[in-house]
Amino acid sequence: MTVVTVQGKVHSGVLVRRTDSQLVLRDANDNLMNVPLDQIDDETPAASLMPVGLLDKLTRQELVDLVRFLSELGKTDAYTIGKDRVVRRWRVMKNTPEAMNAIRRTRHATAATDNPAFVWEPAYSRVDGNLPLDQLEEIGRLHVSKRARGAAFLRCELDATTAGKAVLKFNSVDGLKLWIGEKPVALQPKTEVELQKGINTLTFAVELLPERDVLRLEVEDAKDSPAQVQIVGGK
Repeated sequence: MTVVTVQGKVHSGVLVRRTDSQLVLRDANDNLMNVPLDQIDDETPAASLMPVGLLDKLTRQELVDLVRFLSELGKTDAYTIGKDRVVRRWRVMKNTPEAMNAIRRTRHATAATDNPAFVWEPAYSRVDGNLPLDQLEEIGRLHVSKRARGAAFLRCELDATTAGKAVLKFNSVDGLKLWIGEKPVALQPKTEVELQKGINTLTFAVELLPERDVLRLEVEDAKDSPAQVQIVGGK
């Protein structure tokens, strides 16, 4: 929809919610805009934010796959978004020569630092919350492991309203290492961690083991913890 304020400003986006006091829109760059209702002069339906010709470059098979995905969304377990708080947006370290050299010359924990040699690209979990590890192989497989398939490094972010504990629940911790900030964390399938107020960066080293094909991380509230934790998403 398109909204015009009494000051003459124009805002366009998808309606996220309407409260008693404001209108919340999401623009084409995935940013949220809060528009006070008493400042709205006019609001009208608008054209889709989807770019014109977006499907023109898809092959026939890609188009068939897309239509099938949309038609099954919400109808089967694999294509239904549950209520679990799972990490859906990850960052994967690109397998550049600079990154490989930096890791080889030091140790895996270096991945948790702000080394300028590291370039991070987004990767996304499937609807069921599982991150396919073949994505990591394509983007960020580094031959720095004794295992034949190597290792990959990835990150996610948790936003805590106040300092406190949260629980990380993994589908498997085999071949998995974690640092919060630059502090190492010993992992169990359900691991209680201490978070600082604000954004907490979690860095993982993942051994690309033959028996592991996906990674899934769910965040749960810790008992009696004052922290309210949100998973940082977006692009």
